[in-house]
Amino acid sequence: MRIVSYNVNGLRARLSPARSLRAFLDSLDADIICLQETKIRRQELTADIATPQGYESFFSCTRTVKKGRLGYSGVATFCKVECGNNVALPVAAEEGFTGLLTSARAGEGDKEFWLGSYDPVLTVEGFTRQELLDLDNEGRCIVTDHGHFVLFNVYGPNVGCGDAERQDFKLNFYQVLQCRLESILKQGRRIIIVGDLNISPYPIDSCDPGPEFDTSPSRQWFRSLLVSEGGAFSDAFRVFHPERAEAYTCWSQASGAEEFNYGSRIDHVLIAGPCAGHCQSPDGSHGNSSCDGFAKCGTDMCDILLEFKRAKLDTLPRWSGGRSLKLDGSDHAPVILQLKHLPSIPPHEAPQLAARFMPELRGRQQSIVSIFQKLNDKATANTEPDTSRNVSKPAFTQETGSRKLQRLSQSRLTRFCYQRHESSDKMSCTEVAVHGQSSSLTDEIQQSPESCDNNNCSEVAACGESASLMDMSDETPTESSQQSLEKSAAGWERLKSLMSRNLPLCKGHGEPCVVRTVKKAGPNLGRGFYVCARAKVIFLERFFIIYSLFRAGPSFQS
Repeated sequence: MRIVSYNVNGLRARLSPARSLRAFLDSLDADIICLQETKIRRQELTADIATPQGYESFFSCTRTVKKGRLGYSGVATFCKVECGNNVALPVAAEEGFTGLLTSARAGEGDKEFWLGSYDPVLTVEGFTRQELLDLDNEGRCIVTDHGHFVLFNVYGPNVGCGDAERQDFKLNFYQVLQCRLESILKQGRRIIIVGDLNISPYPIDSCDPGPEFDTSPSRQWFRSLLVSEGGAFSDAFRVFHPERAEAYTCWSQASGAEEFNYGSRIDHVLIAGPCAGHCQSPDGSHGNSSCDGFAKCGTDMCDILLEFKRAKLDTLPRWSGGRSLKLDGSDHAPVILQLKHLPSIPPHEAPQLAARFMPELRGRQQSIVSIFQKLNDKATANTEPDTSRNVSKPAFTQETGSRKLQRLSQSRLTRFCYQRHESSDKMSCTEVAVHGQSSSLTDEIQQSPESCDNNNCSEVAACGESASLMDMSDETPTESSQQSLEKSAAGWERLKSLMSRNLPLCKGHGEPCVVRTVKKAGPNLGRGFYVCARAKVIFLERFFIIYSLFRAGPSFQS
């Protein structure tokens, strides 16, 4: 099994129209791919970036609304799913490591989705429940249980120079994370931590250690986890490459340091737990008691994938007074871990945290904006219409010499009133109706032997309260275009006559309004509207008052 950890510095930035997410994941050639700094909010998740074919995905997105943190961080774990091989598919998954997001999702009393016990975390001293929740709200951890081991995909907080608040947040983050790790290790489980921890542990892992390198609190915490310092975890990269120098995974984007390999190793793979049964005792049985643990007996290789590095010395010119070109891609390099053969596990379904179970990706309405979005034709064709809720609109089309009834969905408000498609060979039904009455065309459709039942063909749309509009809908598919135009013009004349006889009263004066006609060129040219009869008089009075003020001169104005 191959596990790859990669800080992508924005997942969408790594994709393009010519490179889909599936192609990007396949290029990493791994069974489990852990991405950090996806920079995607939950409402931005779409099927093309959340549910690639052949993979199950698990996302943790930022929930905080603090300044500078919106759409920040975020992690995602992609597990390859193949027919007959479910070893990479987790049996359980959780978002965050405090358990508060999981318990809120599954319920306090429902521990089916819980991965181990959260008591050591929830009872840690010095933290309120809200402070623990804030650690998970930035979307920095996804935990997946793969049967043989528990995988932590972590994106550690970054701290700017002199930012004491974020420094405290970073220390709190790792302190609570350690409590979670220790609780799982006590259960005898194996743990693999991958991700961008934003810590370079030793001077060999940094291009410029500095005089205060060893006094960093976060660096001291990292070292306390390692076996060499009395901890339970092994740095997998240093297990295979203990003396390799200039093995960096991150470079500054501002200074072009990647071209000179002036960086640091902050992307790590940490492993802890008992032997996986690959070692043999002197008597030939598995499970040697002298084995150094899962980090050495259960892994084949751990290295940095430099082929994904943006700057390569054989393809880019050296520095010559300025940057010669802009480097595209992430400022990190992926890290790969290859495990030895693991036994297969019983077939199982994907955990409920999988992205394909998210309501946003299952077609359910999540916002009012989705009401006004036009349905995809392909999706509509594959979906069986619900006749108990939706009222279909009849429309006749000519196909293979016969008239067949089709169902159309409303796409514009104007279709409520009427829709007319005319040609010499084909005429569609005119959907015009009056409030409380059905048009003559609707009656004709109901009487047609080729039409559907009355429930589907007797749709009535409320277009107005005036009975004079009834004459506008008296056209049939057999009438000519000229006749339709003449009847429409006659209908408008009757409508104008009705308007002139029923003038509304002005709200300000209580007097009948007057009808005006739009004379300005545009879509409303020729249309009538009501206006106060005194509007012209009031305008002229104000004009002469203002004109008199200017004629009086500055002395009057003062």
